[in-house]
Amino acid sequence: MVSTTTLRLKYLCVRYGRLLLLGLLTVSVLSFGLAATTFAAPPEVRTETVQTDVQTVTTSLETTARVTGETPLYAPNETLTDSPVYLRSATPTLTLVAVTAVSPAVEATVRQEIVVELTASRGEEAFWQERAVLASTNATAADGNFRTATTFDINAFARTRLAAVKDAIGSAGTLSLRVYATTAYDTGTYAGQLEASTPLVVLPDAYELTTPATAQREHATPVTNRVTVTPPTRTMAIAGYSASVPRRALPWLAAGGAAVMLAGAVWLLRSRADDLDTFLKQHATDRYAEWISRGSLPDDDRFVRIDLDALVDLVDVAIDSGKRVVYDATSETFAVIDGTAIYEYTDADPFDAESTVEPDSQPGSSPESVTHE
Repeated sequence: MVSTTTLRLKYLCVRYGRLLLLGLLTVSVLSFGLAATTFAAPPEVRTETVQTDVQTVTTSLETTARVTGETPLYAPNETLTDSPVYLRSATPTLTLVAVTAVSPAVEATVRQEIVVELTASRGEEAFWQERAVLASTNATAADGNFRTATTFDINAFARTRLAAVKDAIGSAGTLSLRVYATTAYDTGTYAGQLEASTPLVVLPDAYELTTPATAQREHATPVTNRVTVTPPTRTMAIAGYSASVPRRALPWLAAGGAAVMLAGAVWLLRSRADDLDTFLKQHATDRYAEWISRGSLPDDDRFVRIDLDALVDLVDVAIDSGKRVVYDATSETFAVIDGTAIYEYTDADPFDAESTVEPDSQPGSSPESVTHE
């Protein structure tokens, strides 16, 4: 038994084969033509911007303190580094260190300062400010590394200047203290400034700050170049030879190849057009076998003979009248005998527009679901 899908494909290929072949060959020519343009297209030239002579400048504020007072927490003369809190009784003096590094190491000139800043504020608005430079250095180094250090007597500062400013402000506002490491640099190619800072909170028994505090800046010189870009390729075996095919041509080659194969299939089915009638008959026999019986039709003038255009119409008559369809192999005629009327359908040219039924027609279907060409 031949499937309905096979019959439909056979029918479409034979009936509309020329149009299908023309369309598929057109698609293949266009696809291969577009693929060929990718081979002939000149390399793409685009503009690229590259960052050159990259230099990074980093400034850090660090702290150390040597234990000089008696405390059960630390050993005498122990050095604490970047501690979040220092005890005033154990480490009354703090060493502030400003470190600047240029990467990659180049000769540079740097001016570094370590500054302590007092600010009086009411709410979020400052109404008084004082900056005192604790240390300042100017240096030129070939390795791009710079270090400035100074000691800051926290206890002496708290007893003198800090206490005097607090008394003067009174309840007018709040006083805050901040420490800065500021850097002005010139590498010969780039110049700029950096500032790393941290709040310094002085408590009755301790002082606290967050170090290391770091500031960083990156310099680069953009250079724009025109770059020739070769499209990516893929090695493929074509007719026994290896060839590099641009990847962007692969979809067009695939589409063209598929169109050629479909065209070959259409041509093959079309070349076997003489089998279509057999397919359709076999399909009709299989589909309507439960309503069809073999026999001989009477050749008698008493019967009125009514010709129908399609076998499916004859099967509908048989279903409606409760009769059987009789197939007379001698005359190749299907018929339903109903009283003095014989409804007949004789096999005809499968390409006769008035007799061919689409393979998916079903007996008893509504007019919309049955197609009579």
